[in-house]
Amino acid sequence: MLSKNKRLSFKESLAWSFSNLSFRGRSRRSEFWWFTLFFICLSIAISISQRCLEELSTAFSEIISWVLVLGLLVISFFQLAVTFRRLHDVGKSGWWAGILAILNLVANIVRIFIDEKVGASLNIVYWASTLVVIVGFCSVDSQKEDNKYGDSPKYNPDFERVKTDFESFLESPLGCLLAFVHLLFYLGISVGVGCLFAHWVCNIDPFETYSWYSGIWHGIFFIPNLVRSWFGDTLYKAELYTTGYNVFWWLTVVWIVMSIIMGSFSNNRN
Repeated sequence: MLSKNKRLSFKESLAWSFSNLSFRGRSRRSEFWWFTLFFICLSIAISISQRCLEELSTAFSEIISWVLVLGLLVISFFQLAVTFRRLHDVGKSGWWAGILAILNLVANIVRIFIDEKVGASLNIVYWASTLVVIVGFCSVDSQKEDNKYGDSPKYNPDFERVKTDFESFLESPLGCLLAFVHLLFYLGISVGVGCLFAHWVCNIDPFETYSWYSGIWHGIFFIPNLVRSWFGDTLYKAELYTTGYNVFWWLTVVWIVMSIIMGSFSNNRN
């Protein structure tokens, strides 16, 4: 009975997938599903951020929105590559995924520029086909033996495992670039979601006088409201307030900023 290599963790899956640009070779289920989960969560976060940016309705917010879209397209390339390799791992052609990507592109072009109903019908075909390919083919276990696409990443004991330490990966130029892109995505998505939430629950009325408990609430949303103030008339601190409001606003803001700084230092040590 063949022994199995240890399955990849979430961190290992991202490290391996981002460092492997090839559509050749094979990928096991743990690598594929962890990266797919990351891609889905990222897509949802970018969608939420875009809704927030649409609320701002400024030229700069439109630029940021397009940057997020372009970034998602780059990540989509890695997602398509790992899907190709997962299909190879079960002995299928990666072009099952390639055809689906082309179908999705055509469906969206038709929906936007030609006929919305026809495009919607093509999207239904796309999602139904994706369900068969992704849930069906990609859920199958790796072929134990080597196939025409390469060695088995799960059952071959000599298969080169992904490095669990990100430091060695980040030493490469590609790793540095990906780390920078990851930082931009993290900041952009975090601020975007925060701005959207602040728009819903923390709009400050310039003509209302606020007391101490409002100082805490406004201090919690200081950063997203500060960002919003750069692109519109949003206030990050009330113009009319009591002494208690001012004290608690500053205490909350200092606590928020110090928490971010200490959290950054803690992550660097780990």
